[in-house]
Amino acid sequence: MPRILIREGMIFFLMVAVSALIIHPDLLDAPMERLSLMSERGNYLHPLLYGGILYLAVGFFRLIASFIGKLFRAKSKS
Repeated sequence: MPRILIREGMIFFLMVAVSALIIHPDLLDAPMERLSLMSERGNYLHPLLYGGILYLAVGFFRLIASFIGKLFRAKSKS
């Protein structure tokens, strides 16, 4: 169980980091400027909110893919 939590946590934070770099390409050029702008505006939670929504959407597709895979494995066994 802890291994699954660690893996899913890594997937979540990787999704947050990649989406942050896609949405804000200036994070690579001037990260301190972007972080100071975020602290001035007080919008600390929006990356986690968007990351959570993205994680739920990807999780939904992973669940569907797992279900379809189980259907094919069940058909091949019988």
